[in-house]
Amino acid sequence: VTPDRIFSMAMLPSREHVICAVGDKNGRLGFWNCGRSSSSSSSVPRVALYQPHSRPIMGLAYDPTDYRKLYSVSYDSQVRMMDLNKETFEVLAQEDECTALDVQPDGHILYVGTKHGDLQIIDARSKAAQQTLELHDKKISGVSVHPLYTGNHMVATSSTDHTVRLWDMRATDNCLDSETHGAAISSIQFSKGGMGQYLASMSYDNYIRVWECSNGEMQSVGKISHNNNTGRWVTPFRVTWDPKCEYSFATGSMRRELEVWDARHGRINARLADDALTAIPSINVFHPFLNIVISGTASGRMHAWRQANSTPKAARVQE
Repeated sequence: VTPDRIFSMAMLPSREHVICAVGDKNGRLGFWNCGRSSSSSSSVPRVALYQPHSRPIMGLAYDPTDYRKLYSVSYDSQVRMMDLNKETFEVLAQEDECTALDVQPDGHILYVGTKHGDLQIIDARSKAAQQTLELHDKKISGVSVHPLYTGNHMVATSSTDHTVRLWDMRATDNCLDSETHGAAISSIQFSKGGMGQYLASMSYDNYIRVWECSNGEMQSVGKISHNNNTGRWVTPFRVTWDPKCEYSFATGSMRRELEVWDARHGRINARLADDALTAIPSINVFHPFLNIVISGTASGRMHAWRQANSTPKAARVQE
């Protein structure tokens, strides 16, 4: 789908289509319409490729209120919005090297992590950074907005300074809670099943950690041993929650498998592998409505998996 290593992914929140956007190492943005059959008369192409950035695209997110808008952030310091109907790109901000992205549920406010540990709050309507917060001493590797943000205003951040921090965005002078890891953290994300009950992180200390978050506190659910040392040529692993299930998340594996986990018990529900999957599936994303998950690799290739009708195991659709 892309010529180079995949760094970010986002699934179109459609009940009818399976279209995944991916950002690669050299700033290319690819789209894979993997739900379209060869006999389909759809005007949507099977694969499309654009060049909105000049350096790695570190984060992609659809506007939750308008799926015609796709936001992207890159190491080239630009925050862009793509209009999918017009196939145009607009620069919303250009501040610092961008390393992480999430969007507020109302679709207007973007939270952008930077290489120097700042969190930029950008209003997509005014196309400007409203505020820049110094939240970490080193690069922000992950940003996650709580699904119930309008009620609790919680945002979680992770960093290469070895910490995960929980914030109330109404008062960021002091973080609500903080957890220190044994090494740099590659990603963090709230569960996406609707309540945001869980928060999970992946760290180079070779653990996945899961917490329950309530009243601004992080209460440990479990600590899972997992080889997260991806090395120089593989994109760092990221934890990805299933929007259809509050306690289910996926990770890549150095065994060239996609692992689907149960956060409540810290156990693997499924290991997905195929002879055609010859690289490590570092980046993954669930479809919000269908039982499909898509994996991206360092080769720029993508693999789609769905639940087979006759067995609870997942099967590869296309690649």
